[in-house]
Amino acid sequence: MKSDGRSSVQLIDPNEIDRNPENPRLIFREDELLALQDSIASQGILVPLTIYAHGNRFVILDGERRWRCALKLGLSVVPAIIQPAPDPVTNIMMMFAIHKTRNDWDQHPGRHRRGGAGLDVRRMDDP
Repeated sequence: MKSDGRSSVQLIDPNEIDRNPENPRLIFREDELLALQDSIASQGILVPLTIYAHGNRFVILDGERRWRCALKLGLSVVPAIIQPAPDPVTNIMMMFAIHKTRNDWDQHPGRHRRGGAGLDVRRMDDP
């Protein structure tokens, strides 16, 4: 689907969306992803993803966990708000601003080992 430049919610195929390489979040807790996946399976995605067009694809500004769950569930579309593409510096600043407000993300991936101390984590390259 192409962006028409408006900020209204549109339905986008999640397979046309890519993760943002500037996203500082490198670790996704398996138990939290499973809980979100269960919620999306029963109630749908309640908060649209925020994305921008990049060529004939889209890149996530906010909503990577929802996107990952949508892929796992095999959803054919996800609700998304398409924003104008940010310049590279703004993209990085937005990624950190979005995640700075979250208390539940691991900022230092080196602190955790897969399966260590009962914490099961998923690296960013495991959608």
